[in-house]
Amino acid sequence: MLKIFLIIPVFLVSFQLFAQQKISEVRILSTGEKATISGIVTNGNEFGAVRYIQDETAGLAVYDSKLSEVKRGDSITVTGEVNPYNNLFELTKVSAFTVHAQGYALPEAKILTVGDIGENYEGQVVRINNVTIENAGGNFSGDKNYNFSDGSNSGVIRINSSSPIAGQVVPSGQLDLVAICSQFSYNQDDTRGGYQLLPRDMKDFISGKSINVTSPL
Repeated sequence: MLKIFLIIPVFLVSFQLFAQQKISEVRILSTGEKATISGIVTNGNEFGAVRYIQDETAGLAVYDSKLSEVKRGDSITVTGEVNPYNNLFELTKVSAFTVHAQGYALPEAKILTVGDIGENYEGQVVRINNVTIENAGGNFSGDKNYNFSDGSNSGVIRINSSSPIAGQVVPSGQLDLVAICSQFSYNQDDTRGGYQLLPRDMKDFISGKSINVTSPL
């Protein structure tokens, strides 16, 4: 009986490890399939109930109010159901999650050009250097899109109403933009359009060499 007792826990541990999947593997699953992922959370409540999670292979969004206390830098394992929303790949209906530790360094932002923004980087922290933002010197409004440009190509920033950026002054001059790559498109199975960058706070706007307006004159 002693030998049997020792073997059973080993089997259970092996099953749990096998059940976890790399995020890149989960991103090719079909709607309704269940998945368990582990990674680092890259945002807090700046986007409401959505938490973006990233491992060494990819990133994705998890949408469930159960994660409302989960913070940026948490190391977490989540089990949920694949359920894309307006072409943003998401896990929803979270059945279990565990926060293993807090305060982890975030994944290093992938340095992209504006033209690189797309499906390959959805759910990940990215950085676009040397851009300018429309409406510079005005104030960011919540639930509104803003265009940015590198001089040749343009992209879209989305500011949520719950974001600490809402109400802040839109920086002027050339800057580097750090954000989470997301998507919102009504076109079915769209892998070409609707991509938008989600900065989390004003620290995601990194001043360049020129003077930037950061408060009203």
